[in-house]
Amino acid sequence: MKGIFWLIGIFVVVLVLLVIGIGSVPNDEILNDDSETESGDVENSPVETTVDEKVVVDNLISVASSGATDPSATFTLTSIEARDWPNSCLGAAENDEVCAEVITPGYRVVLKSGGASFVYHTDLTGGAIRLKEVLSN
Repeated sequence: MKGIFWLIGIFVVVLVLLVIGIGSVPNDEILNDDSETESGDVENSPVETTVDEKVVVDNLISVASSGATDPSATFTLTSIEARDWPNSCLGAAENDEVCAEVITPGYRVVLKSGGASFVYHTDLTGGAIRLKEVLSN
């Protein structure tokens, strides 16, 4: 019985030390500070993007290229803007689609290919992608 009390005591001490240790880490080490992210070019585009945006754009270009009717089509980044979408469908729900009414942070990305611009809505990671509209140039 004494062994169980010793184990519980050691567990409590370790738990307290972990909580104290986590609480002492400065917030800037826990949170991603966008002001410190590096910039990079995407697909020789004049639009500068952060590292996180570059991942989103690279994924989006890959998805757009794989779905293009012309396999030789190339997509270039025209613009990328951070947005808060009004729902889980990224503000681009299909007809009769039910979406969770929750603010979803992400990006509005415009890619150009040939004579058209493609407006996409994404989440922050680029894992969820919606084609919102196609504009003729």
